[in-house]
Amino acid sequence: MIRNLFIVFIACTFLPVSAQNKHRGFFDDYATALQEANELGQVLMIGFYEKSCFLGKQLNQEVYRSKEFQAITDEIACVKVDIDKDKGGILADKYRISGCPTVLFTNGAGIELERITSYIPKEEFMGIVTRILKGNSIPVVENRVVARQDYSDLFLLSLYFCRNDYHKDKLDKYYMLFKKLDPKNEKDSTNALLQYIYRKEIQRGVGSIAPEVEDYLITSPDGNSYKLAVLLTNYYLKSGDADRAWNFFSDFYMLTDQKSKVESFFQKLKKVTGHEDEQEPEKKCQ
Repeated sequence: MIRNLFIVFIACTFLPVSAQNKHRGFFDDYATALQEANELGQVLMIGFYEKSCFLGKQLNQEVYRSKEFQAITDEIACVKVDIDKDKGGILADKYRISGCPTVLFTNGAGIELERITSYIPKEEFMGIVTRILKGNSIPVVENRVVARQDYSDLFLLSLYFCRNDYHKDKLDKYYMLFKKLDPKNEKDSTNALLQYIYRKEIQRGVGSIAPEVEDYLITSPDGNSYKLAVLLTNYYLKSGDADRAWNFFSDFYMLTDQKSKVESFFQKLKKVTGHEDEQEPEKKCQ
């Protein structure tokens, strides 16, 4: 008996490292992965891709092949689905997949928990997977917010519904609750989220948010806010409202400490809006 155990020990000791550290990895097909998730009570991760997608290849290379991700495939059932194949296309239609790469997380019954709709760096991707494995998927956090309004929860929900699964009604709901917890924008994380949401909403053409963005930029004209100011000004120009573009940005220019970074844009704006002879205004008193 001791001799047999010794033989097994020696055999395992001299196995290749790849064999000793082998993880479950990706299943070959969706049905098998779903069955495994259902039987083991695990989350299912579906990585939708198409062969011509550069970001999908980047996600595969930098995230899926990493040792950190491979290790976590023992805890979450994973499968890749090519949307250009018949079964893949049917599954993509079922889950309303509009572009690749999209990573979908479901429970063992195939009910969606949340999704990632583009490439994100490995650290952020693993953070999301770890959060889901800890039982903090988006539906769970939504239910928790009903009982208690926590800053971190509302930050997560606002970011998620703005970025990954755009629902205007949910975004507005959680975003308004979030702002109430830091009304003076004292936290750096608050400002980072506000600028992200403002940028995405302007890019989507949601003009109703423009007055709020103006107020924010006039009261917070420094740091990286100049990028958002340029975006908003270009939105006004594309909308055919040159007067508003000029009135807003000339005020912002007077207040910001980032003049060197917007000087070129400001001079071009003068020409576009017919203010070439305009003298540089003196900074307003705040």
